[in-house]
Amino acid sequence: IATFLVTRDTGGWAAAKREIYQQVWVKKSETLKMIVPATLYAVQNNLLFIALSNLDSAVYQITYQIKTLTTAMFAVFILRKQITQWQWFSLVLLAIGVAVVQLGVHSTKAGGAAGSDAGGGEGSSSSSSSSSSTT
Repeated sequence: IATFLVTRDTGGWAAAKREIYQQVWVKKSETLKMIVPATLYAVQNNLLFIALSNLDSAVYQITYQIKTLTTAMFAVFILRKQITQWQWFSLVLLAIGVAVVQLGVHSTKAGGAAGSDAGGGEGSSSSSSSSSSTT
């Protein structure tokens, strides 16, 4: 799509080819500036697919919002960007929401693991003996 748009803006394939060559190879410093964010974006997308395959969709979606929080924090602390009180309030609410979901996930796992260990001890031994006798 980007090549088509450059072709349309420059007036033809030959002009588009010259423009792309100029932007990518002649202005190498600009290209190098884009390599770092592009690489990080590709790594992030791959990690997101791994996370999605290992998390519930609701937990994934809420945890994914941490990206917004970290971007805002980097903008404030590194880029010295000023944000309004409403934006701070929104970021605090987002952080609280992520924390509540994460705490809920950990307490659910802890309660489920304790319940399965306590009540499942006898059942798991009898089911393993019955499965071994059937094979």
